[in-house]
Amino acid sequence: MGVVGIIFLIITVIFALTWVVNLGLPLVGMIIPGHLDDPKLEKEYESAIHRLINEQRVSHGVAPLIWNEQVAEMARLHSKDMLENRFFDHTNLQGQSVWDRYTAARITCATGGENIYLEPSPFPQSSSSAHSIVRGWMDSSGHRSNILNNAFTSHGIGVAVDVGKVYATQNFC
Repeated sequence: MGVVGIIFLIITVIFALTWVVNLGLPLVGMIIPGHLDDPKLEKEYESAIHRLINEQRVSHGVAPLIWNEQVAEMARLHSKDMLENRFFDHTNLQGQSVWDRYTAARITCATGGENIYLEPSPFPQSSSSAHSIVRGWMDSSGHRSNILNNAFTSHGIGVAVDVGKVYATQNFC
């Protein structure tokens, strides 16, 4: 590679890094994929999804869900487990079902349920992902049924953000 090629390569790298920084994307996450471990961002997602879910319930004549922090913590752990172990399922790699996780977390509900979602998002900081997650659940009859179920009075949402992916778990009580 000649001098011109090296100069072109350096300019390209500088331009790319400037673009990434201006978008607010984490450089480490761009180089080494993995859990971004950004609790503030994940809490913002959870709050936005909670608000959007309750908007859907109210617009369909169903009472809003109360936030349950104990259930949210269980949901967070499942989302983080899916992210870190690269799977997407209601049953984890140890064979624990959602009901096993309720028992392990010592959560007692008259009835329960779970929605999970994997949102491919090139820019995980985008608020549009929360809308996409709720829209995806509402477009699925089973997930929609959980969201609009009158028997559920509370829920918790757990989000884990990765470079290019957002894992969301919603558990109901």
